[in-house]
Amino acid sequence: MSDEESKVPEELFKDVKFYVVGDIDETVVKLLKAGKGKEVSYNALATHIIAEDGDNPEVGESREVFDLPVVKPSWVILSVRCGDLLPVTGFSPESGQIFFGVTACLPKLPDDLNALWAYVTFYGGDCQLNLNKNITHLVVKEPKG
Repeated sequence: MSDEESKVPEELFKDVKFYVVGDIDETVVKLLKAGKGKEVSYNALATHIIAEDGDNPEVGESREVFDLPVVKPSWVILSVRCGDLLPVTGFSPESGQIFFGVTACLPKLPDDLNALWAYVTFYGGDCQLNLNKNITHLVVKEPKG
């Protein structure tokens, strides 16, 4: 068992019946199960859909037909880190969000880092502190350096 799995509050996901759409990291499933989450074999039986690809037809069916929350695997990981279930609203994988497809680099923004990270991720984007080939947007205080 990894360090992160051993830190899962024992019944964090006890009320979560999850259905996985597409390929996600097996660690996410292990975290859910370590927190007493139950994997179901059909989306209509689930309370949460876990998916990376918001454009998958099963995701649309789950949201539109069954009115189920669809969340990215990061919802699971960050819920474990916070020790509490986070709101599902900010973790949608669907492409209609304003920052969908944005990977922002937020270096050297100590005063604004937490707020910017929260806004970008809540509205569908991702954040990193290091500049690499995956970055689509660089956010800086001043245009220099």
